[in-house]
Amino acid sequence: MIELLHPAFEEPIEDRIDYLIAVASVAFADGATDRSELLKISELCAELGVTGDGAQRVTTAASVPDRAQVEGILARFRQSKLRVTLLIDAMVVVYADDRVDKGEAAEIARFAKALGFSTADAVLVGRYVEESVRGQGGEALSRDLAGKLSELAAEIPPQGVVRNLFDRLRRRVG
Repeated sequence: MIELLHPAFEEPIEDRIDYLIAVASVAFADGATDRSELLKISELCAELGVTGDGAQRVTTAASVPDRAQVEGILARFRQSKLRVTLLIDAMVVVYADDRVDKGEAAEIARFAKALGFSTADAVLVGRYVEESVRGQGGEALSRDLAGKLSELAAEIPPQGVVRNLFDRLRRRVG
């Protein structure tokens, strides 16, 4: 079986670190970051080849996020080919424990808005994440969702990438 690389893996290291800082900040949505969330963030760092000082910067952002820094990163990624993937990864981090609390939902909505998504598109991306993580790999998207996602299709990572990341993060939660 061929392992699919994360779409951000080929980006320059500083872009990957910024990407991860933004994603890691959702772990603090409820006002605290616990050990299982930090393990998920470490797994994300490994997934994108971020180690050492870069990984430490990301972990710090998960524990004590700098709202202005995150807003700046989101603004920069708003025009990036990775903006959908960034939103997806934030959703996967939030959902890896099989629940989404009110603070996490609000944070995802803020992310989506900062990345330039309409509410309808953010909901579609959420449905994509849900179908990807609940599927058994290789399953096709529902016809309804596939048709609605056509505008974003070029920016969406393969379901296998989303499912792989979700599975890796869930193992870290348990």
